[in-house]
Amino acid sequence: MSELKPSNILYYGGDGPADLACLQNKLVAHYKAQGYALLRQQSGADKSVYDYLSQKLSARFVSYKNGVHLDRSQYSSTQSTLNRADYPVPLHGELFYTPSPPRMLWFYCEAYGEGVGGETLLTDGVAVYHALPGELVKRFDQQPICYRRDTSAGSIKDDESVLEHTCSAVTSYDGEPAFVNSLLLAYETEVMRRKYPGFMRELGVRWASGRKFERSDIRAIKRVIEPLTVTIAWQPGDILLVDNYRFMHGRNRYLGNESTDQRRLLTALAEPAF
Repeated sequence: MSELKPSNILYYGGDGPADLACLQNKLVAHYKAQGYALLRQQSGADKSVYDYLSQKLSARFVSYKNGVHLDRSQYSSTQSTLNRADYPVPLHGELFYTPSPPRMLWFYCEAYGEGVGGETLLTDGVAVYHALPGELVKRFDQQPICYRRDTSAGSIKDDESVLEHTCSAVTSYDGEPAFVNSLLLAYETEVMRRKYPGFMRELGVRWASGRKFERSDIRAIKRVIEPLTVTIAWQPGDILLVDNYRFMHGRNRYLGNESTDQRRLLTALAEPAF
């Protein structure tokens, strides 16, 4: 695991509308070239920059209503706020346990507070696929996986509140196979729900045949992922755009005062307008 290199960051000095229009093109170029783009505002947090870019570059926004996390509040019709960060989030593709995961993820750091940790994690699914042991790749290529999730507000209440989704753990990015899914998130949900109660609905995963995942397979995936993961230490005003079909994302645990005025991250799910 390594920190994001400064050369992978775009910087904006707040030089007016003309510069912002140029920045829009640079952001798209970075996103297409590396699968994500991080913009750092040098003149302080200006949410209007985020509003401008997210509106210009998104064809439509996607609701999070089918998501399993319960710790988000709706900021607007298209934006939600990540309220808690006192628990880690395993690397995952957003909403891959549903039939229609969004293509793009937006993040905006409005404020960060004085705690430690809470970095966002990014892992290139294309690199992970090519680094996985051959025997494991073969199984994922040949066998789908099945997610099972509860859509009620609490524990499973009846059969109607439980949805299953069967799909491949491997998606496609510009014709290349990419290991992007919600497997680790679903696998670790049961333990996390006991350790950090109240943060998410029930979510599980097995092979589509019904067979459970071996712990050794999960360990093998984590061994490959760890050195391929980069961390993003947030600064107020940071804007992050992620290709959800190429990169998995997660989060380190944040240790500090969790009042929302001290740490405030906005997120939106979208389809690209380019």
